[in-house]
Amino acid sequence: MQTVALTDSDIPEEHCRIWNYVHSSQTIASATAHKGVLTRRVDEAARLFLKIAGYDSYFTHRLGHGE
Repeated sequence: MQTVALTDSDIPEEHCRIWNYVHSSQTIASATAHKGVLTRRVDEAARLFLKIAGYDSYFTHRLGHGE
């Protein structure tokens, strides 16, 4: 998936920062997910990054439906 901004877009700096946090969290989750890793560990890795960034309260859905 790719995110784009139109040339004339005026995106607030805070929105760009949030986008980068989400992107980083997704990258961490992808790097953590591999055969044999419990889904809760993938969720915890992504959630920890967002907690450090101060945005964990907005992460309301879990990654995966298993252990």
